[in-house]
Amino acid sequence: MHDESTIEKDLEIIRLLHRAQEHDTAAEHDLIVYIMNTHMKRRIGKYLHKNRQAEDDDIKQEFLIGVALGIRNARFDIGDPIEYLINQGIYRVRSYMRKQIISNTIQVCNECGHRTRLNKIGTDYVCKRCGSNNITTSELNEHNEIILDLMPADIEIDENVISSMLLENFEQTLNRNTNVYKLYQLLVSGIDRDNPQIKNYIKEIARLWGGCSEQNVVQNMDKLKKKMQQFAYDNEMSIELCSFVDIK
Repeated sequence: MHDESTIEKDLEIIRLLHRAQEHDTAAEHDLIVYIMNTHMKRRIGKYLHKNRQAEDDDIKQEFLIGVALGIRNARFDIGDPIEYLINQGIYRVRSYMRKQIISNTIQVCNECGHRTRLNKIGTDYVCKRCGSNNITTSELNEHNEIILDLMPADIEIDENVISSMLLENFEQTLNRNTNVYKLYQLLVSGIDRDNPQIKNYIKEIARLWGGCSEQNVVQNMDKLKKKMQQFAYDNEMSIELCSFVDIK
């Protein structure tokens, strides 16, 4: 249970967010500094020192940009607005790392030897020359030489993808009067599997929905995933590493 000092601190941060949304630049700065000093290291620590294609300072900067960009859209009536901002930072870090990996990775066909940028169709990488899916993905160094095999060719789409999709165009395809839309709103507000304050986010969503069954939540989760996949297909995208990726 929170003591009075903790509660007062939480209220102070919420007041900062209110002022930041009213274009108070000093409040916005203080809010970002608070999140940087209090939450950043713990929440993005697993992304640091992990990939030589992404510098740690750049990853931290992307996190803070994501936090700043999320301020205007944070809501006080759904979930925890500070957790929402933290998640915006995390999602931007993931997107940045995905772009770095994709832009610095090629595929090599083990059948004909053809080398190209990644060409993913469905869940497989496919050779543009011979059509084989017997592919090895390899990282490039600055001289464009193959130096390291990495990245599996069968990245699985799971519930975590849902919480990463914040594209306004996708949201506009959802009917606001359905549980699928309500589920989407809860997920982007920070009630997802990445929230360390929630042990079981499916159970938490069921509770917020008035104690419905967890199976009901899972069924709506499946519907939302199918809508995401259809949206990706209609826009010539695939879903990789928790982001929509242009495959044109």
